[in-house]
Amino acid sequence: MPESTKVYESMFLISQAEAADLKSAIAHIEEVLHRGDAEVVAMRKWDERRLAYEIDKQRRGVYILCYFRSPTG
Repeated sequence: MPESTKVYESMFLISQAEAADLKSAIAHIEEVLHRGDAEVVAMRKWDERRLAYEIDKQRRGVYILCYFRSPTG
């Protein structure tokens, strides 16, 4: 990985159905980040909450908090 990297914080929102298989959802997020040359520093389930408005007929969602290191340029 290049020397010019920064640590970023990101929040992912997944449906309750996807959260039923949390390991698979986390693996998918890690795969997406790795495709962008990012290195996952830490990732965890943050909370499950009622959404302010429906998204694809979903009223609740599960938030995944992630810290990752990625090249700046």
